[in-house]
This record gives sequence, structure tokens and C-alpha cells, in this order.
Amino acid sequence: MAYTKILKRNGKYVLQVKQYKDGLYKQIFASEKKLEVNRKRAEIQAESVDVKAAVEKRTFVDTYEEFYKYKISIAEKSYTAIRLYSVRCYRQWYSKWIKPLFDERILLSEVTAGKHAKEFFLKLRAAGASWKTANNIVKSFLTCLKFAVNNQYITKYDGAFHTWKASQDAETADPNPAAMRTKQTKMISLQQCQKLFQYLIPKGEDIRDWQKFTVVSTLMFAGVRLSELRGLKWDAINFTTGEIKIFRTVVGNGDALEQVKKIGSLRDIIIHPVLSEVLIRYKTLLNRYFENNKQPYVFPSLRNTGSHTPLSDRTITDWLKLTYANLGFAKVKVHYSKDGRKAFVQLLECDFDHSITRTFRHFYCTAIKNSQKKYPDVLTDNFSKSQSGHRDYKLFAELYGDHNNFDGSDRMKSLQRTAIKNAIPIGYAKSIN
Repeated sequence: MAYTKILKRNGKYVLQVKQYKDGLYKQIFASEKKLEVNRKRAEIQAESVDVKAAVEKRTFVDTYEEFYKYKISIAEKSYTAIRLYSVRCYRQWYSKWIKPLFDERILLSEVTAGKHAKEFFLKLRAAGASWKTANNIVKSFLTCLKFAVNNQYITKYDGAFHTWKASQDAETADPNPAAMRTKQTKMISLQQCQKLFQYLIPKGEDIRDWQKFTVVSTLMFAGVRLSELRGLKWDAINFTTGEIKIFRTVVGNGDALEQVKKIGSLRDIIIHPVLSEVLIRYKTLLNRYFENNKQPYVFPSLRNTGSHTPLSDRTITDWLKLTYANLGFAKVKVHYSKDGRKAFVQLLECDFDHSITRTFRHFYCTAIKNSQKKYPDVLTDNFSKSQSGHRDYKLFAELYGDHNNFDGSDRMKSLQRTAIKNAIPIGYAKSIN
């Protein structure tokens, strides 16, 4: 039953109801007649009894279904930066694993990490799910429970969800450590970046060649996400101060949103001098191409000179796939439509797996991480994480501190071998019989 209070203020009787979220009382009704206030109080209490009864009967399976539908509905909104493909997994997990295998009798308020999450993890593995799939599913339980708290279905959940880890539990850990390891994004090396950059330098003033060159240069020298690159507008680039302000994104085929992936993604990136030169030259050619139709987007679609449409993500990834193939970094297959036009480019093999554009972000952030040792007073932890768009330096260091192929050249490997040899100066003299 809802907790209520009736007070008298300024000549009126006031009804207050205790809120679940903060525990404070909020005024919801006022009248000069106490009888009306009491009547309203009875209605609120009756409704709360019905709601409480319904909540107490709510199962975890039903809540998870509502949770995934809510996530997808939010991702489908044009104004949100949540990508639809990143939340579709919840629906897949519900349909394939949770609905068929999780005990539908278990109430939402009963779910615990030590019992239900762990038991379900083992059930998933027995049903043929990979270790990573099972781990991702049970980790999503916590996200679902947070959703339940926000909707006041429950007031709290088992705190062990924050500490229990399948990888550290003897019963759920995989005997093969590699099976539990998070897949690392493969990073393009400095040598490969140099080769790619030189290959793309335009030989004339064709705007398409310059757009490709500038897109890759921006990815390479600024480490932006693809959605941030597509949402970039000229008003965010200040050539006087030498900074790019990241505060917009483009998701899908929509317009730029005045928001980014996370709070930490809001940042001012110092423009590399090479990128500055490229952007200035490209802007001149872009203005000439569109003539009187001034483009707000840095990378607009070139198909229709009368519109303001950001370049599509498929166009960018197809460019890169073909370029990687030409340089020997990948193998691709081009699919054509019935009229003979290129439909899409299928990636068969790639040095960077499917991290077509994200590989540059790892390159840029690893470059900053490596340079911290040389310029510790300038490239501080706080500055370095902010340049990459992370709020937490520890996460920044974990993500980009374990790449060991920043410079993939044979010369660098030779120097590394020499350094290892000199690190332990122990030798032996061969005896000759």
C-alpha cells in the first residue's frame, strides 16, 4: 500500500505520496474539503494495492521481454545515438535462449546472481551456447534488473550481480583461457597507415578523390568514430585554434544529432598539422563543387548538389574495403545489381577483421598512449583519455595499451630484437674441439 500524508497548508488539506525513487513525499492533490482529500487518498491506496500485487507476480522472463522491446523502441527513434544493431542481441537472446530455457515461474524479485544467473549459465553451456554467448546473456541480466528498478517493478536487486564473474567461478570458467578472452580489435600499423596515406593522395582536383583522402585522413589523424565523422560539420572545426569539437553524430541515414555516444565522447581534438592542411584544401574544392549551395557537412553526399545529406556509412566502408584489397590488406568480392551497378562489397579476408574504420581509432589512441612515455608532462592521463573520447583513463589504457604492432616494419622488429638481447646481457663462448 502506498505511504501517504495529509497536511494542512495555506488553508487547504494537502495529500502527499511517498516516492519510490528518492523516498521523499510529493504533493499530488489539494482541497479545502478534507472529505475530498480522504477520498483521493483511498483511491491512491487502492490503486497501489493492485499495482503492488501485479508487481509481486511479475516474472523475470516477462520483464526481460519488456526490457528488450523498450531498448529496441528507443534505438529506432531518430533522435537517439543508440544503434539498433547494438540492442538487437537482447531480442535474439530472449527468443533463442531465455524464453525456452529460463524457468518462467521465477519471479523478478527472486533473481540472484549466485543461484539463477550461475545455474542459467551452466544450462546455456549444456544447450550448446559458447562461453562468450552465455557470459553476455547473464551479464545482460544486470541491465534488465536496472531497467526494472527504474520502472519501480523492484526497489533493489542482488548486489552480487556487480561482483560475480563467470570467468572467476570454478564451475563456470572455461578450461581454455582463450575461450573467455575478449576479442581484441586488430589495429592498422604505422607502416600500413603510411602506405595507405600515400596511395590515396589525390593526383588532381577531383572532389571524389579528395573526399576519400580526407575521410581516411580524419579517421587516421583524429581517431573519431564513424558516426562522429559523418556528423562533423564545418562549424565544429576551428582552424584558428586548431581544434575539432566533437558533439554531433549521425546514426543510420538520418541527420546529425546534437549528441554523442556517451558523456565522455564530448571533446575538443587538437588537429594534427597534416590533417589541417588536408581539410583546408578539401574545403576549397568542396565549396567549388557545390557552388552557391554552401554545405554544412564536412563529408556530404556528392550525388545531389542541392541537398545537405551526410555521406553514408556503407559508402565509406566500401571505399576502404576496395582500397585495402588494392594494397593487399584484404580480399573482397564485389556484388552487382541487375543493371550492372555495384551493389555492395563483401569482405572475404582482412588484416583488420571487420574493424574497417574502428582500426584507425585504435591506431590513433595507441599512438597517444605510446607518446605519453615521451611527453608525460604534456600528454597527461586526463588529456589523453579526453582526446580519445573516454571518461575513464583506466579503460583507455586497457583498450589501447596492449597493442604491440604500432610500427609493423621489419626495421622496428629488428630494433626490438636488439633491445631484447641487450636487456639481458648474458652470453656464452662456444668451445671449439
